[in-house]
Amino acid sequence: VTLREAVVPPANTNCEGAELIELADGAGQAEGDTSFATDDHGPDSIADVFYRFSVAEDASVSVTSIGNPSRETRILFLSGGCAEPEVVPVGSAADDLAPGASRGSRGVLTPGDYLVVVTSPFIGEQGAFQVSVELGEPIYPPDNDQCEGAIEIPGEGDQLVQGDTSNA
Repeated sequence: VTLREAVVPPANTNCEGAELIELADGAGQAEGDTSFATDDHGPDSIADVFYRFSVAEDASVSVTSIGNPSRETRILFLSGGCAEPEVVPVGSAADDLAPGASRGSRGVLTPGDYLVVVTSPFIGEQGAFQVSVELGEPIYPPDNDQCEGAIEIPGEGDQLVQGDTSNA
């Protein structure tokens, strides 16, 4: 008989144990590990860990996780607390990141408390990583981002109307 030490999941493997990322001058970071974490949030994850941060005024946000180059991590933003979390849609760009890193960003987060879930989506890709949160000046969507702000195209025939979809 071989006895092995019990494997204990990290304290932040579920929402209620979310680890605080304290933001100093709009930035903060934490170390994490999904090796023994459980799947507490969703079908696209094998293991996930939770972090939380607060926004005092409208701000843009970028969250980056950097792990082992041979492992993939994904980032999910949630609002509304643990009882009724709501997914906050974020843009994702990995083109300028090293292998094993991921980033989620949003032009505007309103004041409140937010959760960041770092997930390992595939078996064998769990492991250590660093997660960082950076707040910046809010980047508001254009006025015509919603139907009620639609720009009228005047006249008849061929018309050229200039637009901008940045942060739309």
